[in-house]
Amino acid sequence: MGAARTVFVAVMVAAGVGIVAPVRAPAADLDVLDYGAVCDDPTTDSTASFQAALNDATLLKGGTVWVPNCRFWFNGNLAVGHDVILAGRGSGPYDAYLNPGSFTEGPTLLPRKSTASGPAFITVWGANSAVQDLIFFYPEQAPPTASEPDVYPPTLIVFGPSKITGCLLANSYVGIHVMVGRVYLEKLHIGSYKNDIIIDNAWDVVHISQVTASIFWDFDLFPPQQIDLWVLENGTGITSYKADSLTIHDVLVHSRNVGIAFLDSPVVYGGVSYGKASDVDLDMVRNGVIVESTHAALGFVFTNLLIGPAGTGEHMFWLKAGAVPPHAPRVLVNGGSVQGLWQQALKIDAGTLVVRGVLGLNPIGHLPTRGLGAPILPPSGVPFVSNMPAEGRVMINGGSVSDVRIGAFSTGLKSGMFLVSPGESITVVYSIPPAWSWFLN
Repeated sequence: MGAARTVFVAVMVAAGVGIVAPVRAPAADLDVLDYGAVCDDPTTDSTASFQAALNDATLLKGGTVWVPNCRFWFNGNLAVGHDVILAGRGSGPYDAYLNPGSFTEGPTLLPRKSTASGPAFITVWGANSAVQDLIFFYPEQAPPTASEPDVYPPTLIVFGPSKITGCLLANSYVGIHVMVGRVYLEKLHIGSYKNDIIIDNAWDVVHISQVTASIFWDFDLFPPQQIDLWVLENGTGITSYKADSLTIHDVLVHSRNVGIAFLDSPVVYGGVSYGKASDVDLDMVRNGVIVESTHAALGFVFTNLLIGPAGTGEHMFWLKAGAVPPHAPRVLVNGGSVQGLWQQALKIDAGTLVVRGVLGLNPIGHLPTRGLGAPILPPSGVPFVSNMPAEGRVMINGGSVSDVRIGAFSTGLKSGMFLVSPGESITVVYSIPPAWSWFLN
């Protein structure tokens, strides 16, 4: 076990006066094995051993608690204090291809069902702290073949300015819950069931970068398993209730009901988020981005946003009503692409949405260089044959529609987004004309 000490050095200034200045020696290096933790032994509860090492690191005014390349089981919860790093002796994030509860693929922490009584498996309450290069796996969580997961508190809850990096959260119910600003979430693989990342009441900046929120619990099973379908109906990648200057960069959210959501805070002093996101890929999602509340003046800006639906998606962007005034949604999208079919790609119940340069979502009337005009809705039952130079996307909603046909075949739908190839016909049968909008790549 290492020890931190303070060395006092006499510094002579030009006037010849001696000034005593404190210089901190290198922080402590502690190993959980020295505190009684036992490698790869499911009969041993490692809670006390890990917490004793973390407590000593705090008492020594900072240090690193090292976790070797082993599996450790826990019946209780852990807390990380000021200037303390809980770190695996490896380089994450890990992409486990075997069950982490049965095979050692890196420094692995396995919380049992009894840890669900705490606020989180690990509470990071100290400033200048970190959790890095670890695998988290719940050995008693419902298996991939179950119809729904078991409810657990977050794997990590963060109350102090800190960094979470290089970790795999394979089968959490809620991955990381951030309750403070100046937090960095970097280089993470998160396979949570309900929420991958939640930001709430985070005054000041929160950074999220190089994060993949996808399926990490199936291992050698072919997706989608039964529990994957539950996640597709209930899971959310990133949820922000309040974050001053939230930044999101190089993030993939895969197979979730909602990719990103900015919602009204459930506490009285929250309620707004603002910031920017770039190089974000929301793939196989039912809803891309849902925005209920942002900063009224600053809003949120996306750059290079890629969104693809799971089957037929519901909404690529949905700006919801109901935020506490004046925090109505305000969003700008600069570039990206949209794939697949959506029931209603852009749903705007409140606020402002500006979309520029998104491939697959270019309104035809905004392409004057092609000399194209948006087609006019023909009378009910009269086919319109596309004279467009490329595949078009027709969004139909409102009115009273009984059928939409592509070519000679009924789609069985009354609204949504429909693909129409050059020379192909689309027929809308209605009693009250709907809104129809054409988009072109």
